[in-house]
Amino acid sequence: MNIPNSQKQMMMSLSKERKVALLNMECETKSVDPAKILKYILLVQECDRRKVRKKANETRFLNTLKELEISLRTNNIHWVQNFLDEHNGLQYLIEYISFRIDFELQMKTKTDTRKFTSSPTPPPATSSLRSMRDKSIKSSPHVNDLHVCMLCLKAIMNNTNGLHAVLGHRECLTQMTRVMLVSQLRTTTLILDLLSAVCHIEDLNGHRKVIEAVDAFSMSKGETHRFQALVYHFYDNSCTMEFRLSCLGFIYYLCNSAPDVKYRVRLYHEFSELGLDDFLDVSIAGSCVKFLLTDCVARH
Repeated sequence: MNIPNSQKQMMMSLSKERKVALLNMECETKSVDPAKILKYILLVQECDRRKVRKKANETRFLNTLKELEISLRTNNIHWVQNFLDEHNGLQYLIEYISFRIDFELQMKTKTDTRKFTSSPTPPPATSSLRSMRDKSIKSSPHVNDLHVCMLCLKAIMNNTNGLHAVLGHRECLTQMTRVMLVSQLRTTTLILDLLSAVCHIEDLNGHRKVIEAVDAFSMSKGETHRFQALVYHFYDNSCTMEFRLSCLGFIYYLCNSAPDVKYRVRLYHEFSELGLDDFLDVSIAGSCVKFLLTDCVARH
C-alpha cells in the first residue's frame, strides 16, 4: 500500500484484523480499463480538431473523465503505476489539456473578433485592471473537462510515484498554469492549491519548477509584470473568499519556500509593487484573510 509517512505510525497501530481488511479492500477495488479511457480521450480530441464533437457526447466524455479521476484517487498503487508506465497516461492527459487550452483560446479570439467587427463604435477604453479580468475566470457552478483533468493531476500527485512523474515531466506544471487562461474560478483555486503544495518539495526542485510555470503563464498572458493577473483577480469583489485564501496561501508559500533569501525578498517586492499590501490594509481588515496574513507574517 502507498501510505504517506505521516500516516504509517497510525496504520501500524491498527489491529491485525483491521490491517487484513484494508489490504483486502485495496486488492478487491474494481476499476476501469485505462486503455479504454485514453483511447476515448484521443477520439474526442480528434473530433474537436475536425469540429464534429456533438454536445450530446460531452456529458458522456465528462463522465468518463470523472471515472478516471475516481480510479486514480481510489485504486491501489499498482493500478496508478500501470496507468503512468504501461499506458503513458500522464502524457496523454497533458496533451489533451494543452489541446483544450489552445482550442478555447482560439474560440475566444474568434468571439472577440466578431464582437469587435460587429460593433458600430469602438469599445470604450478600460483600465488595465479591468482588462485583465477575463469572463472565463468568473465563478461557475458547472464543472468542465479541464477542471476534472486538474482533479486527475491532483489524484496522481497524491501518489509518491505519481508526484515524481508530474514534477519530472517538463510540461506538466506549465500546462497546469496555462489552464488558468481559460478556466473557471474554482479551477483556478484548485490549481493555486496544487502549486502551493509543490513549492514545499525541495528534493524535486518544486519551487523552481513553479516559478518556471508561472513565468510561462505570464508570457502567455502578455503580462507587463509577473503575477499581475493573479493579483488583479484577487482585487475583484466578485471573487470568492475561497479563491482569495488560495491566492494568499500561494503567495505565502511561493515567497517563503524560496531557497535564497534575496530571491525571497524580490518576490515580496513584486507583490508589493502590484499594490497587494495597500489592498489588504484598506479592503479586508479584520477578515479571516487578514488573520491568515497575520499568521504568515508572525512566522517570519
